Amino acid sequence: MRQFRFLIAIMVAASLAGALTWQVVYGSAFRDLAAVQRADLVLARQSLGSEIERFRNLPRVLRLDERLRALIDDQDAANKVTLVNRFLVTIRDQTNADELFLLDDSGLTIAASNFGMPTTFVGQNYRFRPYFRDAVETGSGQFYAVGATTGKPGYFLSSRIDGDRETGVVVVKVDMTTFAASWRENARGTALMDRDGVVFLSGDPALQYRPFAPLGDEALQRIESNRKYTGIGLRTAEPLFGPEMRDSAAESGQIVAGDTLVTLLPVGENDWTLIGRTSLAPATGVALIGGVLAGAAALLLAGALVIMRQRQSILRMKLDRNAELEAKVTERTAALAQEIEERKRTEAELRDAQESLVQSAKLAALGRMSAAIAHEVSQPLAAMDMTLATAGLHTKSGDTGRTATALDHARETVRRMQRMVKHLKTFAKRDAGKLSNVDIQACIDGAVALAEPRRKAVDATIGFGARTRDVGVRAGPVRLEQVFLNVLINALDAVDGRPVRNVTVDINRTGDKVCVRIADTGVGIADADLARIAEPFFSTKETGEGLGLGLSISTSIIEDFGGSLRLESEPGKGTAVMIELPSAPVTVSVAVSEAVPA
Repeated sequence: MRQFRFLIAIMVAASLAGALTWQVVYGSAFRDLAAVQRADLVLARQSLGSEIERFRNLPRVLRLDERLRALIDDQDAANKVTLVNRFLVTIRDQTNADELFLLDDSGLTIAASNFGMPTTFVGQNYRFRPYFRDAVETGSGQFYAVGATTGKPGYFLSSRIDGDRETGVVVVKVDMTTFAASWRENARGTALMDRDGVVFLSGDPALQYRPFAPLGDEALQRIESNRKYTGIGLRTAEPLFGPEMRDSAAESGQIVAGDTLVTLLPVGENDWTLIGRTSLAPATGVALIGGVLAGAAALLLAGALVIMRQRQSILRMKLDRNAELEAKVTERTAALAQEIEERKRTEAELRDAQESLVQSAKLAALGRMSAAIAHEVSQPLAAMDMTLATAGLHTKSGDTGRTATALDHARETVRRMQRMVKHLKTFAKRDAGKLSNVDIQACIDGAVALAEPRRKAVDATIGFGARTRDVGVRAGPVRLEQVFLNVLINALDAVDGRPVRNVTVDINRTGDKVCVRIADTGVGIADADLARIAEPFFSTKETGEGLGLGLSISTSIIEDFGGSLRLESEPGKGTAVMIELPSAPVTVSVAVSEAVPA
């Protein structure tokens, strides 16, 4: 019971240490996030102010221009309208303002920098805009709104022009959407809110034109009366936060909404407010790690104290159980060693099985050609037997010339069998798995040589398109020759018994790809079987005529080389196999077997 209470005390102490550390670390991380966010907002405020100040004096300067004042006094003079239009275009292009336009004392646009465009301001009346009313009453005005004509938002700066007889207003429209684009890339949580609490610029498009908190009827009516956000349904827009959050933010300039830190920074211009939104997940994660580490440290410390308290008893117990523990450790070590050895053996068996599967496919192909190969070997043996018998007769008769000729024929027959056997041995050996640059024509020639007995057995013709040399691919030479042999044997099996027994091989090189097309005039493959033809152990041949692994293994081999294998077939007309591989410089220009069929 006493020990149980001691353990409970340890757990409570560790929990308290973890909780206290969590609070300290979270508070520090929170303050760091808040400081970084506020610094970002200060930088954004400076950028906004600089951009607006860059254009603020432009309407004040334009109000003194004699061309604009002359047009205000004489609005019917077409030549003056054209002159002012072109002048405004020049000023727009030189200052990078969005648009400039001139209003008469009724708010009607009489000249604009976009005079030649379908969405020109000319002829539009903007008397309802605050920037017009403020300029007429006080001499200048500024207002952010969505363009009533173009639908493009902008910040409007205006100044009153006093002509000799009439009064007008010159307006500069500034495009501020570049700030939203910049925030979207660098500070997605940054947004700008107007005095009514509507977000009109945001790095996150989902926040654009949404109220910070629910809008009152007075604010909605004011916005609608000056058409500040034309075409925007603010009455149905979902507020970002509730009214209680608005009051809290107004007092402290900072609120926490769920796992998000929201900071507000007054801009000063038109009572705007910058909003910064940052996830608190990093602070929470750091605090959690700190709390866990502190709790773990407390547990370790408590564990050390427990160890020191019970050291004497543990030492006595160790003396008694030393032999037993050593026996268990030895037993467990032996079991682990056996388990590790068993795992290594299993992995080795798995690799051997994988390699054997590829090897089995090659040997299966050789097995399918065994009868033809036996015929190919037995024929030269019979010929050699007759040749040697003839040589013996000539020797007895003393005709050394004819004896030498007979022996030369016998030696040529032996070399022919040696080439065939060497070719078969090379094909049957295991591939080391290394890739090299291989002459693809040489690999095809080697596969054709191996398939020669089968070709003779089915009385087929293997034809080539334009034979190419020095066309290389990156592959394993033995495995690549195996793929070509598998496809050739399948093609020869397909034409067996057909009236027309042709197999054609074409090589095409396009860019950095080499494509080999092997087509036959066989029975073709049904559409239902074509989708499954590359599955392991699936075959359209008679039972016992194949393992159903050839195309599956060939597809895997080609994919290992970074290429692809696909089939096209038309029942009754034949099948074509397309093998596509990345091209490579040729460094090996002979077939794998280095043999030429006799």
